Amino acid sequence: MGILSRFKDIMASNFNALLAKSRNPEKTINEYMNQLRSDLGHVKSEMSALETERDRAARNLNECEDEIDKFTRYAEKASAEGNSSDARLYEQKKERLMPEFEQLKAKYDSIKQDSDDLDVLLRKLTAELAEGETRLAAIKGKMAEASAIEAQNVKDSSAAKRKQVYSADAAFDTLEDRANAKYDRAQAEAELNGVINTSSEIDELASKYDD
Repeated sequence: MGILSRFKDIMASNFNALLAKSRNPEKTINEYMNQLRSDLGHVKSEMSALETERDRAARNLNECEDEIDKFTRYAEKASAEGNSSDARLYEQKKERLMPEFEQLKAKYDSIKQDSDDLDVLLRKLTAELAEGETRLAAIKGKMAEASAIEAQNVKDSSAAKRKQVYSADAAFDTLEDRANAKYDRAQAEAELNGVINTSSEIDELASKYDD
């Protein structure tokens, strides 16, 4: 059987061990999952063919065993009735069937063992495939969630930058307003000082003529 030639390798395979050694986990996961699906398909196909062969081998074995049992009963009856020659004849027929019986039994046992091994592979591959698909679905869901969060982060970052620009503009506006106010006060003081100085000169001139 093709798939059974890899029975030990498949049973010894370990998903986590493969990932631990892999430099590209995503590639390793995809390859392993594809191999599981392929092996599972081969197992199901070979099990179907093996079941037919097993049923045929069981039928041939049972027919041979029935013949042996029949000759055994006849030999016992002939012996019980004192017909030793008939008894020996049935015993000889029984003995001639024994090699065939052993061959048929060996064939049936071999086919049954292969069938049992395939059943073990079927359970292992089915369980691993289900687990792998569940884990992959969870990973894809988490990746989608992460992508959504990243997209939201980009939006939030853009909004924060716009807010910072607006805040900077507001700060410049405030500073400019303060500068303008300070400038206006200084101008007013300068004009006032000019008026005061002019008044003082006029008073001094008037005092001259008053003398």
